[in-house]
Amino acid sequence: SLVTALTLVPLVSSKKAFADPMKDMTDDKGKDWAAMVYPYEQRFLFWAVRHSGTIVIFAIVFFLGSMFFASQIPSDYLGSTEQNKFTIFIEMPTGTKLDVSNEVVQKVEAVVKEVPEVKTLTSRVEAWSSKIYVELLPSTARKRSVSEIIEAIRPQTSRMDPAFIYFEQEEQVGTKEITVEVFGYDYKTLRQLAIGITNRMETIAGLTDLKIRMREGRPEMRILVNKGTASSFDVSTQSVADQVHASMRGLRATLYREEGKEVETITRLQEKYRKTFRDLYKMLISNSEGSPLLLEQVANFRFDLGPSEIWRKNRERMIQVSGNLGKIPLSRAVDMVHEKLEDLEFPEDYFYRIGGDYDKLIRSQKEMRLVILMVVFLVYLVLASLFESFWQPILIMIAVPLAVGGAVLILYAGPRTIGVGALLGFMRLAGIVVNHSIMLMDRINYYKRERGMGDIRAVILSNKDRLRPILLTTSTTILGLVPMAFDRGEGANLWSPLALTVIGGLMSSMILTLAFTPSFYLSFVGIPKFLKRVATQKTHAK
Repeated sequence: SLVTALTLVPLVSSKKAFADPMKDMTDDKGKDWAAMVYPYEQRFLFWAVRHSGTIVIFAIVFFLGSMFFASQIPSDYLGSTEQNKFTIFIEMPTGTKLDVSNEVVQKVEAVVKEVPEVKTLTSRVEAWSSKIYVELLPSTARKRSVSEIIEAIRPQTSRMDPAFIYFEQEEQVGTKEITVEVFGYDYKTLRQLAIGITNRMETIAGLTDLKIRMREGRPEMRILVNKGTASSFDVSTQSVADQVHASMRGLRATLYREEGKEVETITRLQEKYRKTFRDLYKMLISNSEGSPLLLEQVANFRFDLGPSEIWRKNRERMIQVSGNLGKIPLSRAVDMVHEKLEDLEFPEDYFYRIGGDYDKLIRSQKEMRLVILMVVFLVYLVLASLFESFWQPILIMIAVPLAVGGAVLILYAGPRTIGVGALLGFMRLAGIVVNHSIMLMDRINYYKRERGMGDIRAVILSNKDRLRPILLTTSTTILGLVPMAFDRGEGANLWSPLALTVIGGLMSSMILTLAFTPSFYLSFVGIPKFLKRVATQKTHAK
């Protein structure tokens, strides 16, 4: 802000600072130095020199406008790295027999086999959760993307009750899902919260295959020991549990050895004495003195569903709600989920958190921003040692924010996301775009120090001399990145944003550097003159 203010003060307040640069373009003999410049460049450069303040203000507005567009671009972790594979998950109700699951899998296989792009498919049939691994033809041999093929299959598989069928695309790194992790202790409460979250997320356009990653529990009989009654019979809860376990499931009594083999020997009640629930009610147990009593005398019985699996994260119980992002960027999907869940009430000690790749996204963006700042600082140190000056590297590095503007605009018009690839492109720009300003500044110093020319004449002749090298170096770099930028092969979304970022930054920096760097240089040189003139006026006033 201080540099900007000092730059604009002499431009705005002093009309005589650069009133007529053409006067400096003629020598004592009347030779017109402007005639040495190509016609179109002559008009452009003279206009830029005469309107240095306008150029500086435009560049500042351009940078601020690009920052506004950058705030409107959502973030993504790595973007979609489309592969030739996807998986179909077939979830059946808990307790489903293997034959029933196999029938549903065969129906889904019949639907998939009708897709012409399918190369191979492999099925893994399990009682409750089966999978079909589908491999497609290479992207060059098919017209439809993986997402389009999945959307064509989805309507036919969604009608296969009682199965819940969802799809998952294979990614090289990360996943293409948004995950909401719900934390708490009681699984019944967690399940109700997860159902509420799922219903709200279903209203978000673009999210598909919403599911609760929780296996329904199996039916069980709970034995609730009445501690008061049990203590009156001189029997503890631990003793009741051990005796029921020994009678129903059994305990290892000994090992039977025969011909070098060991056979585990289990002792428990015969099957006819543990076949029905009535047998459980009338099971005999003993107290500490060995006196027998019936289990129903000290316990109550209740039918319930027990959890088939318990997920924990950071030592807290958790279940997950997830959905496929489709074409929605991860950061935008997170914002929409937060908006939908804003008024959802959670009981005490129950809460939700966005999981999956979102933590990686936040962490990678922080790290990449720090790396970019470090790169800019190191570039400044190299330039300061090269030019043996502290202020000239600042003039040179003005090209960096100009490059950021072009990169942001091309990302806004193209991928519409900022991921790790785009951040790597910004990091590369910090070291590439300063080359234009280095060539200009080195030539300006040559004309001023070796030839003794004035500021304006040195600036214009330097632009004339360095126009062709700047165009050549920029065009060779951009043309080399074009195949990478417009590649549509597998995994192209990893490197395409990087190439687009560099191309956009180079184009904007090349165009603006030719006008802005000379204007900013002349403005910066005019600051000491302006301050000296102000000091002289104050002295005369006294």
